[in-house]
Order: sequence, then structure tokens, then C-alpha cells
Amino acid sequence: MSVTVWYMRDNHTFLRLPLEVNLALQALEDEFIHGDSRGMLCSKHPGLVNIQYHSNGNWNDFKPLAVGFLREAMRIANAEGYDESK
Repeated sequence: MSVTVWYMRDNHTFLRLPLEVNLALQALEDEFIHGDSRGMLCSKHPGLVNIQYHSNGNWNDFKPLAVGFLREAMRIANAEGYDESK
């Protein structure tokens, strides 16, 4: 199963995030800037399904959690042969 990560906004709409950590962080920060700051990170991948981070609306609190989640997603993807060119 390939790794896919999402930011689920408070209104339950989803933003698919890139697996590259810096690109994903920029997308998340943009969400916060535009007012969607109370969502959560999630994935259906078995290695990530039990890891969910909810935002309290504060980017500085959420960012370190997001970095950890995204790094773990990238670690799993690389272990499974992720090829960003595809």
C-alpha cells in the first residue's frame, strides 16, 4: 500500500499533502494562513493509521508534530521503494 498523507480540515474536507516534508509544511502553513487551522494529519497507511495529530489552531504548536508525522511518512515511503519521479 503506498503512503498518502492528508490534512483534514475542520469542515472535513481534505488536502492531499506531498511526501516531501518542506513542500508539505508549506502547504500546511498556507492552510493556517487562510484560516483552516484546526484540522488534523492522517493517513490510511497501516504504519501511520494510528498516528493522528490534531491542531489547536496554533502553527507554532502544530509544526513540530507535523514535521514528525511527515518524516515518518517519508521514512515508510522510502522503505517501500517510493520514487518521487513517478
